[in-house]
Amino acid sequence: MNMTADTMLRDPPLATRESYHALEREYGARNYKPFDVVLTRGLGIWLWDVDGRRYLDCLSAYSAVNQGHCHPRILAALTEQASRLTITSRAFMNDQLPLFYKELCAATHSHKVLPMTLRCRSGGKRDQGRAQMGP
Repeated sequence: MNMTADTMLRDPPLATRESYHALEREYGARNYKPFDVVLTRGLGIWLWDVDGRRYLDCLSAYSAVNQGHCHPRILAALTEQASRLTITSRAFMNDQLPLFYKELCAATHSHKVLPMTLRCRSGGKRDQGRAQMGP
C-alpha cells in the first residue's frame, strides 16, 4: 500500500466513534482512560477523527511521533525497510540493529547502548533510564 498525503487525506472509515468505543471497551484491557476522540489519520501536525474533525497534535504520542505524522522521508524509509523485513524478535540478530548501535554510540559518546522504551511515571525512573544510556 502506498502511503502518501493523498492516501492519508481520504474520507474516514464509515464506523462511528461509538462503535470504536464499544469495541475498545469489549476487547481492550484498560490502563488509563483515553480522551473521547477516535483518531483515524494524521499528516504533519494535524490529526483527524472518525467524525472528520481536525486537531492540532499537541501530544505527539508522548514524544514518539514528534517528527509529525506521515513525514514523507520517514514513510519512504519505513516502506523500504518493511519491504525487506518488517520486524524480528530479539531472539534473532538482524542486519540493521548493530548499525543503529554503532551510530547511537557515536552520537551519545557511549561505549555501549541498550535502547528500550521507558514508560516513566516519575522523574526518578526517567533519570535511571538516562543513566543506563550513559553520559
